[in-house]
Amino acid sequence: MSLLHWVNAKRDNLPKFPEAWGAPPEEVEGAGEGLFSVLYSDVGEEFYRSAGPGGKGGGWEERGSISTIWEVGTEEDDDDDDDDDDEGWKWLTEEQLNGLWERDAVRIKKELANIPTSDSSYKVESPVAFATYLPTDGVCGFHITKSTFASNFSMAGGFWGVESTRDPGTYASWSVDLRPPPPTLIVTRLCASEEMFPRLISKIKQAARRSGIGKVEVWNLRVGLKDVAEKTGGRTFIRNEHVPQIVWYGPGSTGNVEWAYNEK
Repeated sequence: MSLLHWVNAKRDNLPKFPEAWGAPPEEVEGAGEGLFSVLYSDVGEEFYRSAGPGGKGGGWEERGSISTIWEVGTEEDDDDDDDDDDEGWKWLTEEQLNGLWERDAVRIKKELANIPTSDSSYKVESPVAFATYLPTDGVCGFHITKSTFASNFSMAGGFWGVESTRDPGTYASWSVDLRPPPPTLIVTRLCASEEMFPRLISKIKQAARRSGIGKVEVWNLRVGLKDVAEKTGGRTFIRNEHVPQIVWYGPGSTGNVEWAYNEK
């Protein structure tokens, strides 16, 4: 893992290669220009933090291991009378999501350009930069393939997302974790105002229920939506698995860089 930095990053941004390690890895065409890299740890955060480019710390740092979970229940349990009314909503297939993610990427770029350097939603006092991955070019789509590979599972209707036809700024996409059972619907992208969020969550729960899934999970809701989530039955907690971690190779330190849109 320590050697991986020497493949990912510009070597001008790394310390001197430790002589005790022998020769550094060969430079690989198409790699070595990264400003940052991320991973998801299931062995806690200290293992990867210790794996720095010099082997003594300075590795990947934890960012946002926060989940919010809703129990889906049955239609009889749901107190939302409008849950099964699809008027004003459009269900999206895997192919249709590509168009959504293209628009979403434009939105993300605009929002990042306008984030204050001391934005309280991200709890960063003076970040050097905000880093993120856009959902396009297979980044979000990969999760659908990964979650259904070597299984016969499919979402009811083949729907992996939903968007409001009345409010173009309200939408979500998802994948599913089949293991360990029972399966969980995992939201991969979510965009909604505080006013629209309860209705969006209702549609996501509807998709889960129709597919026989009993739980919905969202990672790292922004501050305003966390309060709304609690009112809609969401339970928020800090995960000790799938811990997101990031290391920054550009100017400044990893501690002053925030991983924005840190979702599934």
